[in-house]
Amino acid sequence: MTDAEDVFHCITPALTTFMFWEPPRSLAAYKARREARLRSDDKNDYSFVIRRLDTMECLGIASLDDVRASSPELGIWIKEAAHGYGYGSEAVRAVAGWASQALGKESFMYSVAIQNVPSRRLAEALGGEVIGTRTSSKYDSVVYKIHWKP
Repeated sequence: MTDAEDVFHCITPALTTFMFWEPPRSLAAYKARREARLRSDDKNDYSFVIRRLDTMECLGIASLDDVRASSPELGIWIKEAAHGYGYGSEAVRAVAGWASQALGKESFMYSVAIQNVPSRRLAEALGGEVIGTRTSSKYDSVVYKIHWKP
């Protein structure tokens, strides 16, 4: 929760175009949502705040959902001002590496809006193969499976 304000200020309507969730209306609403998730007994999902090591600037969030599954789902969002610098790829690699070592995971799912070309390139650069599609009220997506080789 100490990161909540920094993370909240990274969230913009344009950023959430390809997110399944809508931007919170206020910092208080964001904090309430985060607190509810932290208090939940279901510890099947992880969120990691992404920060630059040199400045500790908040860049976004990486997530690992459904960790009990054989192939948990990786997620990432990077604030708009930090797009194009490779932070997303670095964060996804770090989470996958950690999950491989700490949780014994050998593959991951990665769902991406069809129109989100940079995120699709990230999945493909990691060797992701399209294994299906999903439809939501906001967008259609492709689902990649990424086989992790440490």
